[in-house]
Amino acid sequence: MEFFTLREVADKLKISTSSMYRYVERGIFPHIRIGSNIRFTAEHIEYFLSQKLQKNKITREQERLISMYRDLY
Repeated sequence: MEFFTLREVADKLKISTSSMYRYVERGIFPHIRIGSNIRFTAEHIEYFLSQKLQKNKITREQERLISMYRDLY
């Protein structure tokens, strides 16, 4: 099993390390701690991305409904 550092994952996802720390602290991004080090597996990254995609689908659907209701009034 391969482990990735927080910086490696942040670079792969093109987000800041401070955003990664925030995701970890809030429990949004699954991870494991090895001592004081935070590590991620490929499965952690895939899970996070799948959750983000599902959230975006819901958001798009909500936007579509809001737009539809605005057109009615």
